[in-house]
Amino acid sequence: RVVRRKRRPDKADRDDRHFPDAIRDGGWYHVAVAYNGSANTADNIKFYWTALVAKLFGTGVTFFSLKLGTALAGVITLFYVYKLGGLLGNRWVALFALVLVGVSYWANIISRIALRFPLYPLFVAPLLYHLIRGLRNGSRNDFIWAGLWLGIGLNGYTSSRIVPFLVVLAF
Repeated sequence: RVVRRKRRPDKADRDDRHFPDAIRDGGWYHVAVAYNGSANTADNIKFYWTALVAKLFGTGVTFFSLKLGTALAGVITLFYVYKLGGLLGNRWVALFALVLVGVSYWANIISRIALRFPLYPLFVAPLLYHLIRGLRNGSRNDFIWAGLWLGIGLNGYTSSRIVPFLVVLAF
């Protein structure tokens, strides 16, 4: 996800081309709340995540910060894919799931193009892990964690809006 950076797009697409200007004009907090002039911006968390990445890695307000942030989101997703595989199977199932997602074309491409797509698996994987674990063990803390991941995920990729209905169906 982070190798061969030169083969990734070096310019922002239509969704992100105004991102650095918007941040410079209004500050990170303002952009995250009202990037498109609306408080209902679907991908608020992407701006906070990119701000954190820019601050931690010193990359500044650049397109590279967006690419690095989504690549890191893809790498972090692998942790919960492994944990979810271990919960549903055993260590070998977890390792198999980790390798499949780690080398899959789809997961790598969405993590490398600096759009908000990797936010969906980034928040759904921990949600599923804690939800399934909570349903198995009846642990209140797992349900709280699942709710937390669900709430954060709703500020990520737009398709996450269907997830609350799927969580209700799980019960």
